[in-house]
Amino acid sequence: MKTLPLASIALACLATTSLAADLPTRDSRPQEGAVNKFVWEGAYIGGHLGGAWGVERDTLHVFFADVFEVSGATGGVHFGYNWASGDFVLGPEAEFDVTNLKGSRPTVGAVGFLAIRASWLASVRARLGYALGATMPYVAGGVAATSATETLSLFALPTSQAKTLTGWTLGGGVEHAFMKNWIGRVEARYTDFGQARNFLQDNAFRSGFHDATVTVGLSYKF
Repeated sequence: MKTLPLASIALACLATTSLAADLPTRDSRPQEGAVNKFVWEGAYIGGHLGGAWGVERDTLHVFFADVFEVSGATGGVHFGYNWASGDFVLGPEAEFDVTNLKGSRPTVGAVGFLAIRASWLASVRARLGYALGATMPYVAGGVAATSATETLSLFALPTSQAKTLTGWTLGGGVEHAFMKNWIGRVEARYTDFGQARNFLQDNAFRSGFHDATVTVGLSYKF
């Protein structure tokens, strides 16, 4: 009879179909193994620490250029917001730092010294980054300001004058998200604070400084 062979063929077809349904398909494997990208968009706030090294420039002595080195530690807070467009990340960032950046040199004839000291640094910048998963290199630039105190001491009679200097800043760094909301960063930046006019002990001159900073920081993204 043909009934038994036909039944056997039907059962074999059903078993093959069931086994094929249980096997993973080519389309499902990438979906199961897909890695979720870090979401960079959103507000963040953080802190950072580092150092600053630079040069003071002044016109105290008319006949030759006056320059001397300045350096110090720096630390502060930063906050900003990121917008994402594909893998590009753009947004504003502001920061405020407390610093002990300072330097000095003798005056001509060694009758005294000229010194500068900055107590705080601040900047507002635009950042542009490129997201590589949880890592993002970026560049940043904008305006910067500082409070610089110039001190001129002649014959052991020091006189000081504080000025707010404004200028520009440009740099970049790398951020890495090592947890859902926590981001580490390393950043290097050059800042030129320009010059301001001073009048100390009957000497009118201009002075200011530029510096390079290197900082490491930690941010929390909301």
